[in-house]
Amino acid sequence: MSRFRPASVVVLLSAVASALLLSGSAPGTRDDDFYLMRKNFEIFGAAYAELVTTYHQRVDPERFMRTGLDAMLSTLDPWTDFFDEADNVEMDLRGRRLLADVGLALSRRDGRVTVIQPEFETTAYRQGIRTGDVVLRVAGQPVDSLSIPDVLQLLRGEPATVVVVDIERAGEGTMTFSLRREAPEQKSVPFAGRLPEDPAVVVLRLAVFGQGAAGELAKAWQELSASGPVTGVILDLRGNPGGLVSEAVEVAGLFLPKGTPVVSTRGRSSGMTRVFRSEANPVIPSVPTVVLMDRASASASEIVAGALQDFDRAVIIGEPSFGKGLVQSVHELPYNTSLKVTMSAYYTPSGRGIFRRSSGQEAVPAGSEFRTAAGRVVREGFGIEPDLAASAYGSAPAEAGARPGPGPLEAALERDAAFFLFAGVLATDGGLREAWSRAQRPLLPDDVLPRFRTWLQERKFSFRTPFEESLESLASDGLGPESRTALERLRRAAASERDLAFDREADRLRVRLSEEVSARLLGPEERVRAGLTGDPFVTSAIEILRDPARHQRLLAPR
Repeated sequence: MSRFRPASVVVLLSAVASALLLSGSAPGTRDDDFYLMRKNFEIFGAAYAELVTTYHQRVDPERFMRTGLDAMLSTLDPWTDFFDEADNVEMDLRGRRLLADVGLALSRRDGRVTVIQPEFETTAYRQGIRTGDVVLRVAGQPVDSLSIPDVLQLLRGEPATVVVVDIERAGEGTMTFSLRREAPEQKSVPFAGRLPEDPAVVVLRLAVFGQGAAGELAKAWQELSASGPVTGVILDLRGNPGGLVSEAVEVAGLFLPKGTPVVSTRGRSSGMTRVFRSEANPVIPSVPTVVLMDRASASASEIVAGALQDFDRAVIIGEPSFGKGLVQSVHELPYNTSLKVTMSAYYTPSGRGIFRRSSGQEAVPAGSEFRTAAGRVVREGFGIEPDLAASAYGSAPAEAGARPGPGPLEAALERDAAFFLFAGVLATDGGLREAWSRAQRPLLPDDVLPRFRTWLQERKFSFRTPFEESLESLASDGLGPESRTALERLRRAAASERDLAFDREADRLRVRLSEEVSARLLGPEERVRAGLTGDPFVTSAIEILRDPARHQRLLAPR
């Protein structure tokens, strides 16, 4: 660890002062800020030097300074961050690392390295590797004793090179694949189509705002609208982490009139203040629209949803969005350190910020309410809030964020990889494979849950509910005879409740098995379609689009 260097304080002061002098603040404000910054930095530097050099025990100079920096940054937004030398070296290595691979997502299941999913349109997918295949060797090296990161490292290499992979498939034995390493490409629009629940409603799933995302979406819409009548559009932005702001503006422009303001940025300097407008005529100008969002919808997703909400163009269903909405840049500091600084924030057309205030910041002040074009009230400080909050576990409207987790049985089965492993058993059923292929959707046998239960019993699967865990902690305490008798009665009651869990969670267990079997028997697009069929968010959207009067009421002032 390096020793304290007084000169570094001066260098850092100079760097910060230069940054302030280059800012676009008004002269009076700039001079006042510079004076206060210099005064307090001198106090800070003097106190730091005294503590490091005179405290009765040795103080680690770098750790001590990092603690101070972290404390200062904690008063700002969560995304302004300091990177020390080690952080920067790691980021540099990550940037230089070869990205060519074969497109396999792996995990350890039942102690073996197993394919969770071959990524769509990668060499592994095209050559026929399937979910559930067990990897035996990579480039001739057995992988049973290797960690998953080590196996993935063996699969990666120079673009256009080939790696030999030996796999074992249930019911088919051992197979060898020569897989070409390729740089993965993420498809912006993994699904665009109609669903069995209402073929007149078009679903457009946007996974990321990559280069050309708006063009992909426009093309998909044009093909679908030419294939038959369309009474409603569902734009699915759930889980979309964002991407290019220019694509977000273009996507919003597919629904809004040319020249409409979509998003603006505001910062301290005049150069950071801009308004972004749609530049083309809309291709979906008037069809009733619903946007689906969840807590993982961020950045560019929030820009699109915020603009469509502010102009009352779409009903937003789901959960409050992630709430970042910030423009950041990385500034180099002395000794190979750097600072990622928020330079400006994104604002929707009504003027509200997209960012979510952290729990440590002050409560949202008065004046944080804004109005849409029709006069509806929308708030700042909570990301993009839905017009209708919907739970992922039921189509009925719910409070935002009211998303119950899995039951105790489902959670225990997930930890045991039971859904994944039993889906592999089901997938070997040739009749089931043929039925799914014909229907292009999940068709689980009627007796799937009794078979699943029998399979679990054969594997000697067992679990304890949280209540039983609590009873066990009581049993460890010294109890008298009467207490032990009462405890035994409680244990019997808890065991009886546990036995009912299979029936109580039956619907969720079928959903989980359907998802896992879909990963094995359906292609990527069919798998997305199957996942959307019966999806409670989508069900809520279809119900609203079937009722134009309700759609209009949700967009009217309240």
